[in-house]
Amino acid sequence: METSLGRSTSAEIDKDAIEGQLRLMANCFGAVHGGTGTLLVYATTFFSERCGSMANGFFFVSTWPGCMFLSVPLLSVLGRQGCLLYSFCSYVLYGILFCVARAIQTKNIDEESCVSSGPVLLCSASVIAGLGAGVMWTSQGSYFAHASALIASGAEDPQAKAREATAWLAGVFALRYLGWEFALKLLTSLIQYSKQELPQD
Repeated sequence: METSLGRSTSAEIDKDAIEGQLRLMANCFGAVHGGTGTLLVYATTFFSERCGSMANGFFFVSTWPGCMFLSVPLLSVLGRQGCLLYSFCSYVLYGILFCVARAIQTKNIDEESCVSSGPVLLCSASVIAGLGAGVMWTSQGSYFAHASALIASGAEDPQAKAREATAWLAGVFALRYLGWEFALKLLTSLIQYSKQELPQD
């Protein structure tokens, strides 16, 4: 039987190990998703509103082909763990390219052209992250369902045990995912508030 992360087989299902792996996945998921969501908000601040909105549009539009056409082939080739790693890396790459695009952009944001090097790089990063987002949500659902099925295997009533495991793992995932989202949004708000409180020269 395939384990929740790898492709190895085992007669003994270590439920604590499965839950621990899901905690790790949820923390990584929440961190990269919350961080990318924060950068999407700042895209129209660090770049012109037109270019930032265009880049965000590329992100959301790219999510659809990532989910519809890319996720299933990648799941069959890379497996659940590989797809999650791919999507996490695509989000991290977005963050890196966002910073690079910000560094090379023109000084005057109001006169910025969306075909200049900074916005073009940002839009390219948005497409990469959007494709990764489509794969991430699909593989996360497959990962979660498989983890629940593994925990329920061998139980006297597998269906009842699967429902119980699903409810428990949903709480484990939601606590960490929403915790990261809240923490990063709070940090963003505190940074914005501290900038407003700085004395103006």
